[in-house]
Amino acid sequence: MTGIRECILYRDFEQGELLEKMTMLMEDISHPKVLYGKDGEYFACIHQLVEMAGTYGFAGNLWHDYLTYLLVNHENAFSTACEIVGPVEGTINAFAMHDFEIFKQLYDFDLKELEKIVMIRHLDGFYRLDHAVTATQKTILDAFGLSEGSVRNQAKEIGKTLQDRTDKD
Repeated sequence: MTGIRECILYRDFEQGELLEKMTMLMEDISHPKVLYGKDGEYFACIHQLVEMAGTYGFAGNLWHDYLTYLLVNHENAFSTACEIVGPVEGTINAFAMHDFEIFKQLYDFDLKELEKIVMIRHLDGFYRLDHAVTATQKTILDAFGLSEGSVRNQAKEIGKTLQDRTDKD
């Protein structure tokens, strides 16, 4: 999905552990059975994102702020060349554009998709939220402009989609 491991210049970030974990979860979304039991990883990632927001003053879309933080604080051959000579052309620029396309996919990713992680398949075959939304989770959801009701509605829609796909298999 994200191809973050395909980046050429923008890789091995100092604060990149969260990026690696989040992209792994994003890649797992297309395989619902792989997601089972990963709700702890999801909430650990959101916790880390919220903590970074407090440390670095992120506001609004925390995911976008985090990605921007990674890009502007990463020193590499392209960023150094731009600092020394200004805009650069050629292969180094093509490599940078390649990496920026990957980051654009990350910017465009709808974090609401990760809500699938906290759903399980019940005995009746339908996928539902695994548990009630806690106060802490409500705070996290609020940081992304979501509510418990919107999560429950999306859970129903996702559950129906997953059920339909499971029935086809």
